[in-house]
Amino acid sequence: MFDKKAKLIAVVSTVVLAIAVIASCLLFGGNNKSENRNVKETAVEDGSISFGGKTYVLNEDITSFLVIGLDTMEVSNEYDDHQQADFLMLFIFDNSSKKYTALHINRDTMAEVNTLAMDGSKVKSEKKQIALAHTEGDGGKMSCQNTADAVSSLLMGVKIDYYASFTMDAVAVVNDSVGGVPVEIEDDMTTVDPAFKKGETVILNGSQALKFVRARGELKDSSNAKRMVRQREYLTNLFRAIKQRTETEDGYFNGLFPKVSKSVVTNCSLTKLASMWENFSGFTNSGFPEIAGELKTGEKFMEFYPDKEQLEKTVIDLFYKEK
Repeated sequence: MFDKKAKLIAVVSTVVLAIAVIASCLLFGGNNKSENRNVKETAVEDGSISFGGKTYVLNEDITSFLVIGLDTMEVSNEYDDHQQADFLMLFIFDNSSKKYTALHINRDTMAEVNTLAMDGSKVKSEKKQIALAHTEGDGGKMSCQNTADAVSSLLMGVKIDYYASFTMDAVAVVNDSVGGVPVEIEDDMTTVDPAFKKGETVILNGSQALKFVRARGELKDSSNAKRMVRQREYLTNLFRAIKQRTETEDGYFNGLFPKVSKSVVTNCSLTKLASMWENFSGFTNSGFPEIAGELKTGEKFMEFYPDKEQLEKTVIDLFYKEK
């Protein structure tokens, strides 16, 4: 049985995983953008695929973990969930190479999303913003699984092993636990907070952190792509602060645990989380791929359409190996 400290770290890691691993990718890794190549993907009978003149098979040593960020969490026995997945990041851990990658998925990405019946069974699917997948279901595991299914469909049907959703208010708690996080304001954001002046470096408190990572509609550039850039900047600096705090304060996780434990929904057991945390913490970064595409204004919302060939190339790079 895991000791008390290991259990605390395991549970907290469900929230901090979205912070520590993402940010370590940014801190210690390079940019792994896929090449622009005129290639096509075709499946063959033995389960392998032909891509760019080469043959690939699924990498069986891959473990995938989807992190879902929500504004609030309303788990209910009734089929009535209105929470959209505002933050989506898929971690891909390669157990053979001991490397990992974090794929930041635009919440406006147009994907096949399932409509669910009361028992969670699929009724139909339609193309809409991938963030809306979480609105189907109970707001808990059913909604998270539907989001994982939508991500899987987007990525050519690859398996999503585990998921963990967390509410954005958990970010504020972690932010304040390290005494604030510094960020550089690249654009004028004074409509969001008077302190967010262009060119200023601001040490964010918890409420400001939420404004910084959430802000969108009230800004001149209201695209989610711009918000994703801010989220990655914030997480990078937050990780630095967490790393420093854990190195100097033995009881850091112990004090943080009761404040964030209720903000998480996951299909991963406590034992498995502890095992994954111990195993993957020693992995090195293999890059931070970006999914290129076109942003369009839909009838009601912004819609992001991934470049099909570049998306296929990214999936091959992350989940397959040359035969």
